[in-house]
Amino acid sequence: MEQCQTLYKEYGTMPDPTTVLDKFPDFELIEIQESDRYLIEEMNERYLFTKMTPFIRKLAELTEDDSRQAITYLKQEMKNFNNLVTYKEGEDLIEDSEKRLQEFKEKLDGKELTGISTGIKELDEITYGWQSEDFVSIIARTSQGKTWLLLFFLVKAWQQGKKVLFYNGELPNSVVGYRFDTLNRHFSNTALSKGDKGVERVYEKYIEELKEEETPFIVIKPRDINGKLNSTKLEGLIEKYKPDIVGIDQITLMADEKGSSGQASYLKYEHITEDLYQIAEKYRTPILAPHQANRNAEKDENIEDIDDIEVPKISEIYGSDAISHNCRRIITFNKVDKMTKIVLKKNNYGKDNQELLMLWDMDKGLLKPYLKVDKSDGKEEVESINESGVDLF
Repeated sequence: MEQCQTLYKEYGTMPDPTTVLDKFPDFELIEIQESDRYLIEEMNERYLFTKMTPFIRKLAELTEDDSRQAITYLKQEMKNFNNLVTYKEGEDLIEDSEKRLQEFKEKLDGKELTGISTGIKELDEITYGWQSEDFVSIIARTSQGKTWLLLFFLVKAWQQGKKVLFYNGELPNSVVGYRFDTLNRHFSNTALSKGDKGVERVYEKYIEELKEEETPFIVIKPRDINGKLNSTKLEGLIEKYKPDIVGIDQITLMADEKGSSGQASYLKYEHITEDLYQIAEKYRTPILAPHQANRNAEKDENIEDIDDIEVPKISEIYGSDAISHNCRRIITFNKVDKMTKIVLKKNNYGKDNQELLMLWDMDKGLLKPYLKVDKSDGKEEVESINESGVDLF
């Protein structure tokens, strides 16, 4: 310890793990999952505790003897405690207005897209892309493809050279990997999953090319972080991997740090979404997280026209209204066969209730606008999805 202190005084830094192990080979390194900020705040919390404990005891004694003297003591000591509690500086809209000017000038390049592209041109036109402080919830009923849609957005971000961090709450990593390959290069997911010899050679070549890519797509499972993801672990992962976008599959598979055993589910989701909103804002990193619609959103799927597809309402979000309050955007969708309706129910950056009609071949990872083609006989026919596996975008 004395040598570490000497090194810090001389060079202004602590020795790295390699230096420590070289000098002390028997020293055991402990990996800490929590973020630096969490550790600092925890030390500050412990320090405040040691200061407040004797204060509370003395206040209780004074209150028993003379309540007026206790109030005087309380007022005096509160000034000291206020100095111990640190807060971030706010932003002065006048003094800091130069920041807005700079941001405005960056938009003058004629591009409508100010964030990370969603991968769907028509969705970009109403969202301007995923913004730096976005917290987006993707809502659908069970087994509608929420994870598929989330991965579609993440793969499209990765294809733009954006670093991706994906929390995989329940699927095997191999399943996520095959879905990535399907969305990235449009291999049949069925062929990859069952081991179809017909795609063996082209898949081998693809994997060799993929290994040359430098942009990471990090997948984290609960086993990697000693249990379910929570807000503190997420901050630690963001600080470690420095992602450009984060996907969480899904809100129900996260742990609530603020809650207690036996609490109502709506409180759990309220706490988690509050934290996700703040983390997205703090790290200026968009977070996308699917969540379920409740049973009231069940609809009859025997429809003949895509216009008749019903998507979940905000009031049908499972667990809590707080989820809708804490999200900057809410995307709801419903998939019936290869027809899909996507609705931007909430949008802090523009108009709400914007609707997109799409065709979705999940097995090939193809998602394209629903088009109607005018025929010479005056009838309209839906353009079919290209089955060849060619990227339609």
